[in-house]
Amino acid sequence: MAVNISAFQIRRSPLIDTIRKVLGDTGLEPGCLELELTESTLAIHFEEMICSQGEIPRGRTTVVIGGPGAGKTVFALQTAVNGIRQWGEPAIFVSFEEASSRIRTYMRHFTWESETLSEWELCFVDARLPPDAVQSGSFDLLGLLTMVHAKAREIRARRVIIDGIDALLSLLENAAQEQGELLRLQQWMESDELTCLMTSKTLFANPRHRQRYEFLNYLSDCLIMLESEVHRSLHSRTLHIAKYRGSGYLTNKFPALINTTGFNVVVAGTLELSYPVYEERVSSGIGRLDDLLRGGYIQGSSILVSGSPGTAKTTLGAAFAESACQRGETVVLVSFDEGSERIVANMRSIGIELGQSGHLQIASLRAGNYSPEAHYVAIHQLILERAPRFLILDPISALLGKGYLFGEEICGDLLVFAKSRGITLLCTSLLEDTAHQEESTASRISTMADTWIHLAYLARGGSVIAP
Repeated sequence: MAVNISAFQIRRSPLIDTIRKVLGDTGLEPGCLELELTESTLAIHFEEMICSQGEIPRGRTTVVIGGPGAGKTVFALQTAVNGIRQWGEPAIFVSFEEASSRIRTYMRHFTWESETLSEWELCFVDARLPPDAVQSGSFDLLGLLTMVHAKAREIRARRVIIDGIDALLSLLENAAQEQGELLRLQQWMESDELTCLMTSKTLFANPRHRQRYEFLNYLSDCLIMLESEVHRSLHSRTLHIAKYRGSGYLTNKFPALINTTGFNVVVAGTLELSYPVYEERVSSGIGRLDDLLRGGYIQGSSILVSGSPGTAKTTLGAAFAESACQRGETVVLVSFDEGSERIVANMRSIGIELGQSGHLQIASLRAGNYSPEAHYVAIHQLILERAPRFLILDPISALLGKGYLFGEEICGDLLVFAKSRGITLLCTSLLEDTAHQEESTASRISTMADTWIHLAYLARGGSVIAP
């Protein structure tokens, strides 16, 4: 059973007496959660953005700021359970906005196996103000500190998560009192050598919220900004590490998403580009093209096939897949155009058999329904599960639709990830205009591709001839 406590005066009761009474009545029985994070359950790691130990600063204060729906609570929970799994550090989760039972319900929607969790690792504390509470006079955070101190000693907690601290701070009289209480909270956490993570909503149009943000920027050892925005009817989440004392970190704003595995940050990897190098050639599946390529594509390279509609881009990719499957090698084909059964039937009609070897997996995704970062995570997971030697994306230009904030970056990240695993990647790109200027920029990864093949119609004698 989680603790239910309010860290301020209720109906004129002295603050410290109220805290002691609640502590004595409840016995502080904890409700706990644990999460196992593996490569398969958490696709992309926030830790890759930090250059030291890949963690929030130990024994110091981290502040996560974002608007509604940005993922603050999920991020905080995932950080807590990650600390439990990786470092064996029990945590206290104090919520000023939602009931503990509701948070547990939310967590069942993730692949976190909450039914098997120990009850002494993460303690929930419901610190919401009761609906019938009447505030009398001024108050401070002494009650909160007293409660957290008692609980931390009982379960030997090393981490404290305070979710929605702004809900409490808004009840203080002015910004100066707010800053004083935040300093007191930080100093107390540091004196007990507790790692503290606070989440807060910030509306920059509100002058007091703006003052709070500026002070939290100064106060925190690590400041993480989460944003949730709709751009041209497409929803995107982003994460930005604005500050991290004592460590290097990636400074850009990165796409993020929340799915069944939790909060995911799409980071392709380290700053250094380091790939395995191969000299072997693999057949394109078309003999005459192999002759032009002096034996086929280079193993582990990236190939871009561009062209207008109907120029046989998918056919070229299917011939490549068939050739690999005939050699007994694993192939993953991701299509943003058609379903798997239709692709197999279409290719069979021209003599390419994709459905019999058992070495090919076709994933049909709808590009317009999800953001490029969501597709990145899905493809990333598919690669981890199937471990293919060959990957075909048809067409990768589907991730570059107008309005996608991170389409270009996602395409580049997919190429980097495939190369880092020695996967031969073939991407097709749809061109609506055959002008050379459009050709050179349509895929946005042409400069990174090792081989670029352009397919076009040839006009001769008033007739259009297919390639």
